[in-house]
Amino acid sequence: MARFRAAEGLDEKLARLMLPAVSKLTGAAADGAKEAAPGDKLWITVEDSFVRPEHRKANGQRVPENLRFTLDSPEYDQHHYGAGPTQMGVAPRDEDGFTPGNTERCRCETAPAASSIAEHIQDQGARVEGTRVVGSVTCDHDMAVDAEFGNGTDHGARYLGAGLRAAARKLGR
Repeated sequence: MARFRAAEGLDEKLARLMLPAVSKLTGAAADGAKEAAPGDKLWITVEDSFVRPEHRKANGQRVPENLRFTLDSPEYDQHHYGAGPTQMGVAPRDEDGFTPGNTERCRCETAPAASSIAEHIQDQGARVEGTRVVGSVTCDHDMAVDAEFGNGTDHGARYLGAGLRAAARKLGR
């Protein structure tokens, strides 16, 4: 029985041949993830003398649209409603997330904003490591993991997975 042995170094040569295809895949995955990344939302106050301190501090807070805003709890609500030091809600006047001290007579609004997550998604390119070709797409944003996978109560956007699926469709695989 004959036994086939590949020429020495053939695996490394094949890996170098695959490098452009993997580079194309990581680029397409990064582009797809940027398209699928959630937009942001901003907390906006009226900015007059009647705005409560917790809301004034939150003014301009920017979070991915699939996550909740974090506000300090009013001291009264901590003592009388058992609220913790912070509260989380999807929007101003969210009675499911905020106690009355943060919802009653609130005049704050939210405004949509471009995705700060998408701005941080990068194609790290592909490289040959021995006999393997490795490519990666990264997102260096402080809320990247929560926005992707969700947390205890917020649902994940799964934008990186969507980017891979889009790349597979685009490249016909």
